[in-house]
Amino acid sequence: MSLFNTCIITTSSESVAKMYRALIDKRVQHGLYPAEISFRVYSDNADNAPGSGGALLLALERYSKEMDRDFDDQKILVINAGGANALMPAFSPEGPLFTPLPLDSSSILSPVVLDLHLNLFLSYPWNKGELIVCPDNIIADFDMSAIREVRGDICGFSISSSFENGASHGVYKYDSFRTEVIDYFQKVDPMTLRLKASLEGTGECAVDIGIISLSSKFVKAFLQLARLQLRSGTFLETIRSGAASLDFYLEIITATLSGIDFDNYQKAVASRSKLDNTTLKKIFTVFSDFTLKAMLTRAATFSHLRTASDYIDACNELQRREMRLFYNSDVDEIRPFCSSELISFNSFQLNIPLGKHKTVIVESVQKCTIDNLLGDNIITGLTDWNYDGIIPEGICIEQRPCDTGTVKIVYSVYDQYKISIDTGKPTVCGKSFLQWLSDRNLTPDDIWGELDPRDLNHAHLYTVDCSDEFLAGYWTIPIGEQWSEKFKSAQRYSIKELDSLSSILDRDDKRQNIRMEILKKQILSGKGWVTASFNDFKLSFSKNPPLQTLQQIYQSTGDYLLKSYRKSHLEGISDKLLDLEKPGFFIDDRTDPQSLPVFSDTVLNERIIIADCPLRVDLAGGWTDLPPFTLQNGGAVVNFAVDLNEKPPVQVICRVTKDPVIRLFSIDQGAAETISNFEDLDINQGA
Repeated sequence: MSLFNTCIITTSSESVAKMYRALIDKRVQHGLYPAEISFRVYSDNADNAPGSGGALLLALERYSKEMDRDFDDQKILVINAGGANALMPAFSPEGPLFTPLPLDSSSILSPVVLDLHLNLFLSYPWNKGELIVCPDNIIADFDMSAIREVRGDICGFSISSSFENGASHGVYKYDSFRTEVIDYFQKVDPMTLRLKASLEGTGECAVDIGIISLSSKFVKAFLQLARLQLRSGTFLETIRSGAASLDFYLEIITATLSGIDFDNYQKAVASRSKLDNTTLKKIFTVFSDFTLKAMLTRAATFSHLRTASDYIDACNELQRREMRLFYNSDVDEIRPFCSSELISFNSFQLNIPLGKHKTVIVESVQKCTIDNLLGDNIITGLTDWNYDGIIPEGICIEQRPCDTGTVKIVYSVYDQYKISIDTGKPTVCGKSFLQWLSDRNLTPDDIWGELDPRDLNHAHLYTVDCSDEFLAGYWTIPIGEQWSEKFKSAQRYSIKELDSLSSILDRDDKRQNIRMEILKKQILSGKGWVTASFNDFKLSFSKNPPLQTLQQIYQSTGDYLLKSYRKSHLEGISDKLLDLEKPGFFIDDRTDPQSLPVFSDTVLNERIIIADCPLRVDLAGGWTDLPPFTLQNGGAVVNFAVDLNEKPPVQVICRVTKDPVIRLFSIDQGAAETISNFEDLDINQGA
């Protein structure tokens, strides 16, 4: 694991920043995120969207005033999460960073997208003084052994992908050795990419995955932008006021292309940039001294979470790749149900027949039977619902609370909620919105108030506690006018209003409660209680714990290490169990840190130190060579390991003995130790 010292997350508002801080603190307290990483969540506080570069500038300017050391000595991850997720309003209205994912875990906190960001960069080979910028709405993983140590002042990362995929991203054009960047294209058509950016011999192009590595020298130059004087004040003030925005992937990256002059720079960015020529000239002057480099990653996974359809694809990809998280255990207690047709997680007591050959995603659902899902569906938040009607392909349902009951949001995986009816052609439930209204004898005035923005986020579409028959009218054309009359007279909410009635914190708590029930059921059925943390165990059994059943499971435990682990859990939830039979040997997992000696940090580089130190000896066996299996049930494999601080610093030679004892010999010290029973393992008895 490679630790970076700071993770900065940018958000669009202080209210979202506050929720993100609470969710991160919760995960640190549960031991999922390393406490050594300083998490900082900054809101843009800009009147308008500042752009990816503007958000980065605002965040780094703020961090530079708070930090206690120079950028040269730091390793910083910046995640741009500045925008609300308008294309996935039901699943992650506050942005995709805490969108739940179907991954194995022993925690009662659901795996989320942020976990995968940390997963990637905790294995990344950081350089001192390096800062990495990453968008929040991607899922990425790649082979770190292929990452070059020398990356220059600005370096991007790419994957080999189709020209059609490249048309919605940035694309690098490499030289023939694929080491230098010749050109950079941002969201251009597939034909242009085929002609100008093809990777030789592949029929594909190098798609930018949005991750950028910056040296401390580049970061300091970037911060100079904050103090650039413009007519209306400094550049930072202009960004903060909403008078300008800065696109890092357009204005900044283009300026760093090798050999580009200002005239060509201006032509490349002018049609999409919101900055005037004077400002562009100043930006070019600062960054034209840097040269963009990039790497083509190997064995890469890349998903872009823009729509609900993207989310389904990402869930399938995670399962195909069998993604593991940095906090995973050898045995994970809570696992999603995954097949080619159904991915169900954070859910229990479900009955969903398969056989439609397209994926159905079920999340945060309890006690439901849904008979006829035709595929490409996302079902979220439902409780106690039985439905035997047909739910067409692509239709999604989410249940949300409101003041007077519950509301079922119905949408399609292809709907786009940000598009205004005045400037585009939004869809609802997979159909043209105007056609959807016409089929139900409705008009736009029935949906929006006089002052409402005319997009789907503000459309008053969803009724309280509607019947199943009425609900089906969202995806099938109702006969007659009864449905439309009932719709007009009903109390209705927009997605925007429903978002204000519940938060991402509420949804996270609901997932936690469901996962506690799953963990409890696993433990009581004898299938778990192997790697769950004490805090998760205590929370799951906080109300009327079945002490007798738990004690029976404990007493039937044959593995001594596992028995000690379970004993500590039981003693933590009830004083009645303090007289439990002790395992065969004692393990102290609660050492007082005050009693530990303080070591002097005076060792010089390249100096050889000779010292006595304890080595860890692990023995395990059974049907496989993986702990924690034992030999008690007929296994015939023994696994023996000696290490120091999880590294093998000593040469180990093993021989089989006739007697059922363990003999340890130190060749250099001439010492020997014989272990014939569990008492010999007592640290106070050993040699």
